[in-house]
Amino acid sequence: MRLPLAAMIVVSLIMPNYASGNWSADIRLPVTLPFVIIASTNFEAPRRVLVSIAGAALLAFGLRIWSVSQTWRDYDRLFSEFRTASAVITPGARLLVVEAPIAEQNRRLPGVPTGFAKLQPVAFIHMGALAVLDRAAFFPYLFTGWTTVAPTLRNEPVAQAVAVPMTPEELVMSADPEQAKTLDTSPNFLGERPYGRNWPETFDFVLWMDFGGARKPDITQLLPLKTGSFFNIYRIVRH
Repeated sequence: MRLPLAAMIVVSLIMPNYASGNWSADIRLPVTLPFVIIASTNFEAPRRVLVSIAGAALLAFGLRIWSVSQTWRDYDRLFSEFRTASAVITPGARLLVVEAPIAEQNRRLPGVPTGFAKLQPVAFIHMGALAVLDRAAFFPYLFTGWTTVAPTLRNEPVAQAVAVPMTPEELVMSADPEQAKTLDTSPNFLGERPYGRNWPETFDFVLWMDFGGARKPDITQLLPLKTGSFFNIYRIVRH
């Protein structure tokens, strides 16, 4: 296995971050590499040592299963809360997702020690996909382009194959025509322009996740519709 392992290491080092539409392609081989190394190793040790290692591995595996199960339960509660609240979104509407950083004091999951798991911002990046299921909504980075999903002509100008939610600062700045001029509107490596550069005119609703009930700045284009434990849903008012 020396040659295959060496080849895997070399490929892991030269793999780009994006490959054939897959994000983080460069971390996938390194994740599997330790397991391949273990499977390729003939480990010989006294029976007592093997039993101790197996017991420790079983304990670690059990703790991991428990923490993941508890984490999924807590995430399910948060996701379900949004799915219920999303009933205020008009079917077929265009949804803009805004995500603020999660303060350290708000990252604790109920019933799970922080040493095992914390609330992860990345878990909420695609929250808009739940509105696609329940409200037939559109949100900008719905894996269009690389997959069989293609935006309609109406939504194509605000669709991006590679994107993340807007930050609160970007939302506030882009709502002001003068401040909006200072934002970077250059295309990404796919030639796509930022989807939120003119959001008051191109989107219908805003999902704003702040995870802590922080006071929102006064944006005249936003009409509050629903408040949850970690989010607000607004209707965009055209002036």
